[in-house]
Amino acid sequence: MKQARQNGIRVLLVGPLPPPYGGIATYVKDLSEAQIAEIEFQVFNTSFPIWVAPLDRVGSLYKESVKKNGLFVTLKMVLYVLYSYPHFLYRIIKDRPDVVQVFPSSYWSYWRNWLYILLARMFGRKTIFHLLNAIDLFYGRVGAFQKWLLRISFKSADAYIVQSQGLQNWLEQYCQNHAMVSSMAFISTEFRQNARCRLLYQSFPGP
Repeated sequence: MKQARQNGIRVLLVGPLPPPYGGIATYVKDLSEAQIAEIEFQVFNTSFPIWVAPLDRVGSLYKESVKKNGLFVTLKMVLYVLYSYPHFLYRIIKDRPDVVQVFPSSYWSYWRNWLYILLARMFGRKTIFHLLNAIDLFYGRVGAFQKWLLRISFKSADAYIVQSQGLQNWLEQYCQNHAMVSSMAFISTEFRQNARCRLLYQSFPGP
């Protein structure tokens, strides 16, 4: 954890840490270790411990994931996720972050992580939904009800970070009043001001 200056910004990164060394886990680890002036990073680790789910478990869609991982592992994962929400609220109250930045993927992970956004907003925290998935493909593959929920989720955070200009253009049709930025090949910060959020921390991935 980096120590920020007295008037710095405290950012709680909500995402997985290795192991396993997947793309998002490595991304969150690298960002949490970045040396950025006046930014203090903290991490709320959403990885499943090995006693909950094996590292080599199969990631699949909804019913297929239950079938492939087994009912017992699935039940442990569900209970662990439910436990994580009061623990997350404890961290919000104890650590008092200025910004909560959440890193979802698709399907189960997306809905699980969206709840962190909603809880953080309930406690008055600025939120960034950092969409590291192909959100447009996810939207196209789900039914009408989930599409409706996704459109609500596109208006629930203070800011969204996506991976490309094309995804930014696609997402802007649903959340035109939110600050958005495409990812760049370095880590930096900047501050923006808009009608809903006076101060936003914006991060970019780096090597």
